[in-house]
Amino acid sequence: MAFEFLFAPPEVTDWSQLRQGDLLKRSDDLQQALRQAHAYYAEAEDYTHFMVLTQSCDLVRRGKKPKARYISIAAARPLSVLVDRFIEKHKLEGIDLPIPVCSKNREKLVRESLERLLHNTESGYFFLRNGSHPNITKDLCVFLPLSVALRADHYDACLSAKAAQLADVFQARVGWLTGNIYSRVGTPDLDEHEEDAKQYKQDFFDEVLFAHSLWVSSTQLESLKKAITRVQQGKEDAPISRDEARRLALEVPTEQELIAERVVLRLSNERLMEADEARKQQAMNLLKNDKGLAKIIRGLQER
Repeated sequence: MAFEFLFAPPEVTDWSQLRQGDLLKRSDDLQQALRQAHAYYAEAEDYTHFMVLTQSCDLVRRGKKPKARYISIAAARPLSVLVDRFIEKHKLEGIDLPIPVCSKNREKLVRESLERLLHNTESGYFFLRNGSHPNITKDLCVFLPLSVALRADHYDACLSAKAAQLADVFQARVGWLTGNIYSRVGTPDLDEHEEDAKQYKQDFFDEVLFAHSLWVSSTQLESLKKAITRVQQGKEDAPISRDEARRLALEVPTEQELIAERVVLRLSNERLMEADEARKQQAMNLLKNDKGLAKIIRGLQER
């Protein structure tokens, strides 16, 4: 299972003490402790998990209490919260569809941010993939700045809520991210643990990003607007559904197809190629499937 290297195996997980990076699931006891420190953290619907940020050495109990007077924990929220922020930031205005439409030339930036999350190198966050531990059943993103300090008296409430323990090296990663230290903590890389890391990342992008948004270039946007206008004619009172919006977006020609059509049209109008429809279609198919042209377009999109 991908990312199982992130956590300590069951046989070495210490359920008798807290450690930095421990994942806590909001229980009744923890919720009661949170109400005393920050009521919103206790009641917010998507604040279901928390991560311990206090250093492990300060959490060792000497008697009944640890060295630390306070236990800092950060909220772990659904990854969709962060992805929605990415989408909102790059969403195009003036498009009347029930699914966000975003600028294609910003897609690379969002992919890079999501990839940094997968590698846990994105500043301010620590990512926990769905299925990476038996107690993690949805993608979670720890928002490290969203931390709250509980008195050490609540140690047992935190311990009883412990759901998973990070492997030692990733405990260090949490410490590095939390403390904003300028030295890098080396941790195992995704590419070392996935036979097809490229496909794994693409599946991740498809699941968390592209299933909830549409990404089009400025040229494709014009075609999409025309398609929306055609669909809306005569049915002003019937809004376009999400399925219909996605179908419209899928039917929009790619930039390579648009270029092929434009080139053939221009050559035909200037009488530089035969007006025969079969020949014109053959030329368009050749351009639409040209790998060299596709490479040039990708390079322009990544600028």
